[in-house]
Formats: sequence, C-alpha cells, structure tokens
Amino acid sequence: MFFSLSLGCSSEDTGPSSTSDAGPRVRGGTVILAMGQEPETLMPYAHRSDASSLVLGFLFRMLAETNADFGTYTPDLARSWEWSDDRKSLTMFLRDDVKWSDGMPMTADDIVFTWQVASSDEVGWGARHWKKTVRKCVRVDAHTVRFEFDEVFPDQFRFAKEGFVLPSHLLKDVPQAQWASSDFGKSPIGTGPFRLESWVEGQRIILVPNEHYHVPEQPYLDRVVIEFIADPAVRVQQLRAGLVDFVADLDAREAAEIREAWEAGTSDVRLVATRGRLYDYIGYNQRDPLFESARVREALTR
Repeated sequence: MFFSLSLGCSSEDTGPSSTSDAGPRVRGGTVILAMGQEPETLMPYAHRSDASSLVLGFLFRMLAETNADFGTYTPDLARSWEWSDDRKSLTMFLRDDVKWSDGMPMTADDIVFTWQVASSDEVGWGARHWKKTVRKCVRVDAHTVRFEFDEVFPDQFRFAKEGFVLPSHLLKDVPQAQWASSDFGKSPIGTGPFRLESWVEGQRIILVPNEHYHVPEQPYLDRVVIEFIADPAVRVQQLRAGLVDFVADLDAREAAEIREAWEAGTSDVRLVATRGRLYDYIGYNQRDPLFESARVREALTR
C-alpha cells in the first residue's frame, strides 16, 4: 500500500508548512489527512471499509501491537502474558491504568465481552473465524484474562490479541443482531490516543486528544482532521499544494509520479510504502475464450 505525506504538520494559525526532513518531535499542531471514502460506521466489528479501520485505529487499542517483522509483539493494553506448558492456554495480564475516553476503567470484563462480540455470527465480523479458534476467554480477576485453545498452531497469539477492545459498560445491552445500527458507531468511546470531537457527514471527521490516554505525554498533536475527498486527482492536488498533509490511498501511477518528483528534488511530498499482510489481485476465468491468451491477460492487468 502506498501513502504520501507532505513533510511538516499544519498549524491553526499558519496553515500547512513543509520542511526538507523530519526533525525532533514537537508538541502541538494539526495534521490534515485526506481519504477517498467516508467511514460507514465507527462501530468496531461492524465496519467493512479501510476508511473505518483507519479512523478506528486512532480511537481504539488492542491487547498487543504487531511489530514490523509480523512475528513478534509489543504489549499495549496487556502489559505481559504467559503460556501454559502445553501451549493451549494463554494468560494475559492487563494494565491497571487504562481508562475509556469517558473516564471509566478498562477491566477483564471488557476483554471477555470483546471476544464474545468478535466471534459472533450475528455481529458478522469478517475475521470471526480467528476468534473461533479460541475455545473460551475467561476472566481470572479484574486485570487478568485467559484464552484457552483446543490445539496448538502458529497464529494462536495473533488470533487471541487481534481486534479493538470494546467498552462492555456501554455496549453489553446492545443486541448483537443490531450491532451495526447502534448509535455507538457515530459517537464511539475508546482507549486510543484520540477521541471523536465531531463528524460532519460528507465532509470531515475531527479527532482531539483523549485526556484519559494511558501513555504519558501522548499524543503530541492537538488535532487530526480527516477530510473526505472522493476524487483521487483532487486529493493529490491538495497534497502538492500543502492543503492536506497526508493522503492514505494512491494508485500506482500517482505513486510513481510523486516518488520521481521527490527523488528529483522538485517536490517536498514524500511517498511512504508500508508492508502488510493483505494483497489485491485480479483473477481471470481462463475457461472463457476472451482470457485464454496470456498476452491479453497481461495487457488488461497493466
């Protein structure tokens, strides 16, 4: 996936600025992000779009974060964990200083509730089969949970920790069959570094720091503004003009043009490529005579 950003953040007083290189972290300022699609909801496990996932990542946290090597993990809402000798039981020890953005403490009840929602067929999360590999999630005490498995397999930890943790005190009475239509999707409460300040449909979402965030002195930014700009050409034009700081989705041609301009020193807009587990592809039905020729398939793909 390709991302592009204009180096430097915007300020309420001066507007977007740019520098030739990233310097030390500075507190304050606003980042303006442009997306081609508006989130359909901010209700975890009911969302289907990348737009929703991106915004939810500012508002919610997981038990642990996946590192860049995709094989190791850094504690987040869980401070540590340990396996049983037979590797069929994973015990997670939660931080005791985490609060929801409404000020209520996070507890093991939230973890158990999240597993129940994430594995529910009624809720219908696309990755619920991951959670179904967990036989049960048990509350040990207020800040300890245990995930129990029937068998040992490589992705046990990832499947247990994956997914945004939910506030059971706000959502436990929401029928799972009505999960996607809950008002929570328009006014979410999370444990992430930001909280939702406003959402003007068809225009923008504004996020501000969560004063209850458990990581000291973070976040650094005063605001994150997410503008919905459907036309990809307009998104890139605004990026190059310094009207937005970050564009989250580029096609291959736009990405190549931005990289070439950066390397030539004619633009301060930088392309950043990120690794991920997902991929896109085009699959042709080769039993159809139209697609029998490899040259035809190559021409259509390019």
